Amino acid sequence: MSRAVRSASAVSPVSTSEHVDLTLTGMTCAACASRIENKLNRLDGVRASVNYATEKASVVFDPTVVSTGDLRTAVEAIGYGADLLVVGSPDIDDDRDERRRRSLLRRLIVAAGLGGPVLVMSMVPAVQFRNW
Repeated sequence: MSRAVRSASAVSPVSTSEHVDLTLTGMTCAACASRIENKLNRLDGVRASVNYATEKASVVFDPTVVSTGDLRTAVEAIGYGADLLVVGSPDIDDDRDERRRRSLLRRLIVAAGLGGPVLVMSMVPAVQFRNW
């Protein structure tokens, strides 16, 4: 090995990178996913890819430059929620699934409560307005 190559490798430290997955909340469209991805990629030492369909971000980052807390803060700064995805933790997954079920049930009840009267008024002639 030549002396110039040896000295160049000694000067540039090998950066180790870590990979984390973030679960994202608050996204309503693909533009939201793009906005989050752009925000994360603007951070030093970060490469991120956001999937709108799964509501997850795959992030490779340099832990000497940025921390996982900084990643969450960056996402939350633009109005979305982010949690670290812990693989293999059934308690966290069960809790997340239960919260999701409760949220969907609440949406269903509100939608049925508001949509039911509209459906009845549009389909039952006895309850329709005059000159319908």
